[in-house]
Amino acid sequence: MQSTVHIIDSDPAYSRLLIGRLHAHLPGFSIQSIDKNDISCKTFGENDVILYDSKTCKSESISREIPAQHVPTISLRDQNSFRKSARLLSKTVRNELHISEAKVDFSCNADFTHRGRLVFFISLSDFSKRETYISANTTMIRNNMNFVYRLNLMPGIRMPHSKFERSTSRGIERSASGISELLLKLSGKANSNILLSSYVNLDDMGFHNFGRPVRSDDIIDSDVSVLTTLINLLRKEVDMPENKVSAVVVLEGLSFKKLELLCPLAHEIHMILPNESENEDSLFNNEIESLFRSLPPQQLKFVNASERVFA
Repeated sequence: MQSTVHIIDSDPAYSRLLIGRLHAHLPGFSIQSIDKNDISCKTFGENDVILYDSKTCKSESISREIPAQHVPTISLRDQNSFRKSARLLSKTVRNELHISEAKVDFSCNADFTHRGRLVFFISLSDFSKRETYISANTTMIRNNMNFVYRLNLMPGIRMPHSKFERSTSRGIERSASGISELLLKLSGKANSNILLSSYVNLDDMGFHNFGRPVRSDDIIDSDVSVLTTLINLLRKEVDMPENKVSAVVVLEGLSFKKLELLCPLAHEIHMILPNESENEDSLFNNEIESLFRSLPPQQLKFVNASERVFA
């Protein structure tokens, strides 16, 4: 009998993304989203499992709704209220159903940890939550890659300070601002011989960082064609497997129209929302849904409220 995983979560965007990730780890399983108010009307099979958001739904309340059915329930969150990874959830599902690990052919991505990744972090959150999330979700990249770029596409005043900066009364010293020099060169269309590594310095987190701009608006005021060229240069370097190079691009303050043009170039996108209450704001949801609909379906996408989400 086929096993079915039922997901109870109030965030439909997250549920859809989780279903996609679980299908990769649980081949042969039926995976679907259900409303917690429909539990009492549903008949569950003996190989079914319920995954629920412990912030909005309790295991005891689920059991009360289906007293005659003994369905395993698994929280989508860990003890610190962070969302669990699809990999961990799939392992827990198999343990509950006493099903051994499937022999899945991952030959197409067997060297996942050794291939470069271009990862976008789109932040609508505050500085502290943004940096905490990025730190938590780039550990594997930083540990497995030879070289990891960090490019901040946002106003300079929203960027972390760097130890290699040399400030003057007129702002950041130009020689310490790789990003301003690079944007200037790219806007001149002479980008065929650009060596990106010559515009970065090693920051406190171990990223090779392009630094803050000379003027705060240098990046925001740049034409999207210039930013696209820069991202394409990063992607080209990341896609060379012999390099073992990855790149983290942190975007904040850019219009959604610009994001629609830049985001298709990434392997993976994380949308960092400010908090749980604003995560339910229809304006946030409409813009995010519209953005994601414009992106390639195979692209990994994560939506959260400054929580850790791993593959």
